[in-house]
Amino acid sequence: VWAADKTDNPETAVKGLLEGVKATMGLFESRMREHGLVPMPAEGEEFNPEFHEAVEIVAVPAEQDNKVVAEFQPGYKYGEKLLRPARVRVGRASS
Repeated sequence: VWAADKTDNPETAVKGLLEGVKATMGLFESRMREHGLVPMPAEGEEFNPEFHEAVEIVAVPAEQDNKVVAEFQPGYKYGEKLLRPARVRVGRASS
């Protein structure tokens, strides 16, 4: 962050910072998996209040009714135990 603040090309600095954050996140997720913590995929899944926290509901075509159309924050499981539900946007078809 300090280097990004001192550069003449902030766009390049921000890209480099983002790459570093993504690499750190990848390493963190790898270590979590090694210890049995796994993210639960949500996008495209049927909404399930046991695993998903709906933070927004949006109008969608009938084929996407009650489906997770976006994930804001991933949910995690440890073995079969839910640690955190995924925070999601859910589609609701017009009647």
